[in-house]
Amino acid sequence: MDYFKYRDNILFAEEVSLVGVAMNDLLKPALYQRNHDVLEVTR
Repeated sequence: MDYFKYRDNILFAEEVSLVGVAMNDLLKPALYQRNHDVLEVTR
């Protein structure tokens, strides 16, 4: 039973990483901009 749970976690992690790669191009500029703004405010 643990084996199946372990395998499902790997499959889930792979799906998430694929989605992450696809979303990175869209989100990275926005996240970078927001983090930059936050750094400017906290400085």
